[in-house]
Amino acid sequence: MIIDIKKIIDLYQMDRKTILKVLNIFLTSTDEDCKALGSALNEKKLDEVNRFSHKLKASYSYLMCQESVTLCNEIRDEAKRTNNIVTVEPLVSKIFEIHKELIKEIHTYLEVPES
Repeated sequence: MIIDIKKIIDLYQMDRKTILKVLNIFLTSTDEDCKALGSALNEKKLDEVNRFSHKLKASYSYLMCQESVTLCNEIRDEAKRTNNIVTVEPLVSKIFEIHKELIKEIHTYLEVPES
């Protein structure tokens, strides 16, 4: 499991309506940021890769998706260390894989009726 929605609800003391709103905002914003990250990677713009991975990191942090936060930090660190887009590509690919799974988990939660 990538996200623990119950833990988020408890931590932020959200009702179902609020968590649904937060998750939908997350889905929209991270979709845009992932597309921008992919474009930056394809265009070999390391500064932009860093910028969008940083934006994603903030979103992942809010929802306590630690594995994704760690990967975003690794992207930043690797980019600084090597200044080479090629060494960052596998990390970005991994972010995209994890993000797909995260989206599935969120959609599963969104489809469950309130009990």
